[in-house]
Amino acid sequence: MPLYELRRNGTPVERVRTVPGGFEDTRLGLMVRERSGTSGWHRIDSPERGEPDGARDTD
Repeated sequence: MPLYELRRNGTPVERVRTVPGGFEDTRLGLMVRERSGTSGWHRIDSPERGEPDGARDTD
């Protein structure tokens, strides 16, 4: 499942896990492509086992 992280000035403020190909995955994927600099949404490649430290699911 894709994991996205919102950063402000390079500092992570929120992480969201999405359903592959779902509405949120598509929307966040587009925002990742449009961002510039260190702020905005970033796609995080999560490891095969478990989540990165500090990751959590949000609704």
